[in-house]
Amino acid sequence: MMLTKVIATATAAVIMTATIAAAATVNIADISGVWTNVAPTPGVTGSGTDTISWGDPATSAGQSSYVFDDAVTPINNAASPFYIGDFTHNNNPVYPPSLTSADLMVTITGDIDGTAFSLTSTFTFNHNETTNSTPCNPPGATVCPDVVTIVNSQDLSQVVNVGGLDYTIVLSGFLQGGVYTSQFITEEGQANTAQLYASVTQPAPVPLPAAGLLLLGGLGALRAAKRRRSAA
Repeated sequence: MMLTKVIATATAAVIMTATIAAAATVNIADISGVWTNVAPTPGVTGSGTDTISWGDPATSAGQSSYVFDDAVTPINNAASPFYIGDFTHNNNPVYPPSLTSADLMVTITGDIDGTAFSLTSTFTFNHNETTNSTPCNPPGATVCPDVVTIVNSQDLSQVVNVGGLDYTIVLSGFLQGGVYTSQFITEEGQANTAQLYASVTQPAPVPLPAAGLLLLGGLGALRAAKRRRSAA
């Protein structure tokens, strides 16, 4: 009877070990995004904020701009992948000086099962402010579209250890039309928006065959101990 109870207890423990990795709760406390390292420095305003603007307006629409709108927080029990915010390029007709490059620094704070994390990643944007005269490269439906390219990203992931298990938080990238992209073509006089997403990769559950081997090994040890007691 005692051996049966021990087997039942051991079985339950193995099952818990095999499934515990899927039980973590991810909470997002705050998200922020600011523009840094803008170039050229004279002529681009808003560095250190979520919006940068540039150019001498050619129309009443005003300057061109990059805007980052972060998601509303807190996000409790965040599903993966989860929405971080929107990047929007407002392409208005402007005269120089025009933006050539800028960095978007995104910071996410939160916790995984109560263990705090803070992830900061930097996306570098190159900007091609095309002249509004033909021939256009690339061609556009209006005059000449502007081109935004993400040329690199830094520190896109962080590992958080919770209860001896490693969870990886990753900034997945910018999503347009269901596809992650690194380049945006914005028609003149229009706005172009992409959504930034992140994900949390949880440790894989212990495979059941491996868990079964652990159980069999434990049961063998229990039987050997019982035989030794009987022989004594």
